[in-house]
Amino acid sequence: YGIDPRSIVRLCSRMSDRDNYLGDPAVAEIVYYAFRKGKYDEEILNFLVRAFSGTVREMRDLWKAAESFRVDTWILCEKIILQMLYSGAYVGEKMDIFRRYCHDAAGADLERAFIAQNAYESFVKDQVTEGFIFTRIGKLAEEGASLPDVCGMAYLKYYAEHGNEEKPSAEVASGFLRQLLDKNIYFPFYRDYMKIMPELKRFADKTMLEYKTHPGCKCVIHYMLSSGTEESKEYCHEEMQEMYDGIFVSAFILFFGEQLQYYITEETTDSGNEGKEQIPEQLTQSGTVSNSDINQNNEMSRYDLINDLMIGMTLQDYSTVDRLLMDYSRRRFMGRHLFQPEL
Repeated sequence: YGIDPRSIVRLCSRMSDRDNYLGDPAVAEIVYYAFRKGKYDEEILNFLVRAFSGTVREMRDLWKAAESFRVDTWILCEKIILQMLYSGAYVGEKMDIFRRYCHDAAGADLERAFIAQNAYESFVKDQVTEGFIFTRIGKLAEEGASLPDVCGMAYLKYYAEHGNEEKPSAEVASGFLRQLLDKNIYFPFYRDYMKIMPELKRFADKTMLEYKTHPGCKCVIHYMLSSGTEESKEYCHEEMQEMYDGIFVSAFILFFGEQLQYYITEETTDSGNEGKEQIPEQLTQSGTVSNSDINQNNEMSRYDLINDLMIGMTLQDYSTVDRLLMDYSRRRFMGRHLFQPEL
């Protein structure tokens, strides 16, 4: 601007009616010019926090300076978060800015939008996300706020992975689980919540395979089951279920010592041309999964009994095998004679 920044600072210090200039972007740009040159005081920062709108990085620099002067930055935080949501821009201090925004009474809609975006990046894109996001998800859920499904998925996965360090709210976790199960959405980490929600024991005998790709693909898993003595002669196949935005899951029942050899193929549609063209299926992943779990629970289902029977046979612990066979036969007899369907 060809103006000495010190002159701008002196001028602003003498403006008794500076609030009248809040809506004038030209004045805000001139004052920001002085700030950019390193000439500012608390009055300058107070004015810019309310009047200036620039790029995310420009506002981030202003936020850092204002915080060092203990200036109220709530309005500026709101502008930064809103612009990050719409532009996709990123700054390393985004979580500090979000914390300040929440500390000073966050606006409900903007907070939910920011949390949903971070939950999506955590759950779908596997980006590292600070625990504060999941703390806020739990807080909002306790307050009865309406949250998208991805918030519940990210919340449950985070605490399943950090269960030794942090514990989720049992009420919040159960609420999210019921909401997702009602939509037939399930993931491997649900097994970590069986103590909180007994209904999840229906997954106790399941070995789940999760696969991530582009949303809307047709994913088929081809598998062959083998044990120590027998092996399938050919591959079976089934279409994987897309649980959420490119995350597919298939579930299998495997007993101790059994292995599942598999490969996954994708079939997509090329919509770049005028007519949609089917692209031949492509092999994208292969591997082996097995069940080597030893039951540590006091409660034993019939699946657990069969699993432990196979472990006992592998270890040649025949006294345990005999005891488990008797227990299994007793349960089978009681199930058939005590719980008969109504005619």
